[in-house]
Amino acid sequence: MTTSVAGSPARELLSRHALRAATLDDRPALEALLRRAALPLEGVADILARAPDDVIVAAHRDAVDPAHALAGAAALEVRGEAALLRSVAVDVGLRATGLGSALVRDRMRSAVRRGLREAWLLTTTAADWFPRFGFVPATRDDAPSALRETVEFRSACPASATALRAALVPRHRILVLCTGNSARSQVAEALIATHGAVRAAGVVHAASAGSHPVARVNPGAIDVLARNGIAWDGGVPRTIDAVSQGAPFDLVITVCDDAREACPVLPGAASVHWGLPDPAHAGDDGTRARAFDATYAALAPRVAALLALPLAQLAPAALREAAQRIHDTLPQPPLA
Repeated sequence: MTTSVAGSPARELLSRHALRAATLDDRPALEALLRRAALPLEGVADILARAPDDVIVAAHRDAVDPAHALAGAAALEVRGEAALLRSVAVDVGLRATGLGSALVRDRMRSAVRRGLREAWLLTTTAADWFPRFGFVPATRDDAPSALRETVEFRSACPASATALRAALVPRHRILVLCTGNSARSQVAEALIATHGAVRAAGVVHAASAGSHPVARVNPGAIDVLARNGIAWDGGVPRTIDAVSQGAPFDLVITVCDDAREACPVLPGAASVHWGLPDPAHAGDDGTRARAFDATYAALAPRVAALLALPLAQLAPAALREAAQRIHDTLPQPPLA
């Protein structure tokens, strides 16, 4: 879904639905959606009351019937360093459209960004669907004790439900740099974080920063990501120093020449340059939107190819060569 292009069915679907965090006001529509999907309601009200941001919904932009205001939803029930992925529901007519995948990827990305170590789920009907997001069969009794105390484990899901687990501890860390940390680097971080959180060969953590960060993320970046199924705020643009104090990065990608010149040497990290035009500097609003679409269209296949590499097997020099080759061999977006 996140690699769709203008005019595709997935883009048309997203134009009719807004992916956003739930609110308390969504409770009636959310419970109606879960009833239609034959999923448990127990515990949903508690999550909405305690942490509504842990629930993402796909809201119909032009809903008439309040009971059908939501087309899809997915929730995290966080307990310590683990989370239960639950209440993943999409209306019957919208299944196999990519909407469910977008919702699950969003919740898994959220779990990785929060530093959680593992995610679990219980399912009676979709044990063959969730492995695409990094889940593998597990023994229910091996779940953390705090998760086993949730209502889904205790009573809402039958003993016959299949337990699945996904490890969330990042095996690889990638940093994307540009000048303002407001446009290109935000789009790249969102793509890597979204797809890296469900990478079967090992979770990839993403961060971004700027050599001279601006005050806020460019709305064009948020909009193009939303048009492609990624709900993203990006937070406040950050400096390179602010993101380089924690665990070391394996790969640093610069996406503009200024950041390339200002990028410090990060010990142990491979560095590559994916130079792209800055969509923020493109003409009027319509031209700028097309420029952001072009930036997304250039970055999406690059990120997909990067995450398909056997990252665990590549030494820094080999990773640098492979990652640079990806950029050099794929088409460049048109100049703004």
